[in-house]
Amino acid sequence: MSSSKPPSQFLLLSQPRTGCHLLERMLSRQSSINTYLHHPFGSIPRYPRNWLLIEPLGPIPAALNDKHKFRMERGSKEWGAKLETAQREGKALYVHFHPLFTMQTDEVFRYVTTASDPTVPTSRNNPTLIPDHLLLHPRTVPVFTIRNPILQVSSAYRIALSVFGGATYANCLAGTAGRWTRLFYDWYLAHGVRPIVVDADDYMSNEAFVRYLCEITGLDPQEVLTRWENEEERGRELERTYSAVQKTLLASRGPEARRAAKNVNLKELESRWGEEFGSEGAEMLRGIVRAVMSDYEYLRQRRLVLPGARM
Repeated sequence: MSSSKPPSQFLLLSQPRTGCHLLERMLSRQSSINTYLHHPFGSIPRYPRNWLLIEPLGPIPAALNDKHKFRMERGSKEWGAKLETAQREGKALYVHFHPLFTMQTDEVFRYVTTASDPTVPTSRNNPTLIPDHLLLHPRTVPVFTIRNPILQVSSAYRIALSVFGGATYANCLAGTAGRWTRLFYDWYLAHGVRPIVVDADDYMSNEAFVRYLCEITGLDPQEVLTRWENEEERGRELERTYSAVQKTLLASRGPEARRAAKNVNLKELESRWGEEFGSEGAEMLRGIVRAVMSDYEYLRQRRLVLPGARM
């Protein structure tokens, strides 16, 4: 399964609050990568947030949808230009984005209003507004991050309260759903590409796992970064939203296994939600966890496993 040839593109398609920037940090010194393109469509674009905060929720207003399409077109052009440059220099391009922010809005609306329906639509049609030729460029390696929803959902809601002043059910559900990752995953399979799914538990707790990921994707296992300087001081100088979202990573000196779901008492954590978020907030989070769990389990069953490790 190993590959000695670097990919043309390494795509990190992450769910928010899955420790994706930790994995990105560990891969940030790869000499075969020409450019690291971070969130070409926006890390927290206003289109989904402003729309999904509307109550009662209806289809996206035309003006917001136009802004979404414009941002997607602009980001795709930047991506294409970076890819051309990397190809000319014989290097790989690294691209990181959240699938939710690339989706066609009717797909998002359908899901957040029918999340209790376990049916997952299957189609060979691209569920995003990213051109096929970018996603299916030869020797592209798509990597998807996932995390236990009990940790992911509560982390996302905590950030929404502290940074954005709150979140609706639809906003929090859309932001933590594995549905966008699953649609992307199945779309790639339908086009003959097998994506790699990585669970946060593995890259948070096992450096060998990240080296193995590099080995099978054509990156250099010896160039995995496992230690770095604490950047809390620098975090105080950064833009408020970014520093809040990256607070844990900025305070770290390397991956912290204690944050992996397998090392956390999840039942105890969930039992404290009422105290932290209030009874209504806690009940909303439990409902969201129930709604997103099936997609998480679907993807987790297909995750990359280090040879010799237990499933």
